[in-house]
Amino acid sequence: MKRWWKRYTKNKIMKKIFITGFCIASLFFLSSINSARKERSHSLDDIPFTLYNLDVSKCTGFQHHTGSKVFIPQEALLFKNNKPCNTKITFSYRELRTPSEIITADITMKYFEGKLRKDLVTSGMFEVYAICEKETLALKPGKTINVFFAVENVETKTIAYRYDFTNSVWNNYNSPVADLSATSMYSDSVNQLWGSSPVPSLNDSSQIRGEDGEEYDIESGRRWEYENALKNNAFKSLEIDSFGLYNYDYILDKENYVPIVADFKILNQKAPLTRMVYVVYPHINSVLYFSPYEWKTGFSILPVEGVKIFSIMDNGNVAMLPSTDLTEQSVKSWKMKSHTFLLVENITLVQNSRQLASVTGIDQIVKK
Repeated sequence: MKRWWKRYTKNKIMKKIFITGFCIASLFFLSSINSARKERSHSLDDIPFTLYNLDVSKCTGFQHHTGSKVFIPQEALLFKNNKPCNTKITFSYRELRTPSEIITADITMKYFEGKLRKDLVTSGMFEVYAICEKETLALKPGKTINVFFAVENVETKTIAYRYDFTNSVWNNYNSPVADLSATSMYSDSVNQLWGSSPVPSLNDSSQIRGEDGEEYDIESGRRWEYENALKNNAFKSLEIDSFGLYNYDYILDKENYVPIVADFKILNQKAPLTRMVYVVYPHINSVLYFSPYEWKTGFSILPVEGVKIFSIMDNGNVAMLPSTDLTEQSVKSWKMKSHTFLLVENITLVQNSRQLASVTGIDQIVKK
């Protein structure tokens, strides 16, 4: 009994050490990439990255729980001073697929053609970085990473964009997007890109503590996610020559949108609203951001029912426009006129993407 207890205690201690180290590594990584970004427009917890340890002395890669695959060629990475990395490299990877995740990560969907603002509709986006000895790495000139992004189908034709964190806008990324079926992805020619078996994430065999205080085995969670992953459907393939955030998009058609000289206020509150206003439409996987300086001259809305308009307040609550306040006829009547939208505060505190989706219903309405 005593021997068993010592072994049990040792295992628990090792798990805690592992989890602590994993959390510290994650926090270091997030702080390093956030230092180059603008201040976040809300207080929601950011979307976490999954970490993968790789030996890049040979061709290798990893498979995310969604089914997406990332291939890294042999000796493709360098320190910023052009020195090689002589230890295992940690790849940090995440995907943003839903409006709640896009908002939580504080990523706009803005794209500019000259001075004309456009908004993008996404089939999904991924963000990837590599770190060695606490330093962010770069790809060698001429080297590229292949990302096979799992999607439900490839019916929607998209092009690639790369995010500019300094200006919070998307720019065209001049690399073609190839649409692949699941059958072609699991062919021998594609699998040869691995060079070795894809590695699991760093937290495969440990436990984490959930919001309810209970411990959950991550491996079990990953098995469940794999069973429900998109990996048996289709993929969008993209080669990237630098690390960052990439998007598979097409430009939103705004021909039927109604321009309104808008203002936004919170019902029964005297203080002016100074936060971002978000607009999400049924069956359109995008989020339209409108900052206060855009309300008067840059706000427009599609005259359809089911639109979600809301803001995340300083206290973490969501203020939403009641659905009854927005009809096709009323929107058309406001064309080129001044109109004040009264948002109603929801007293439920929102701290992450899951809670945001639950309170607003935005992820549900974009599903076709």
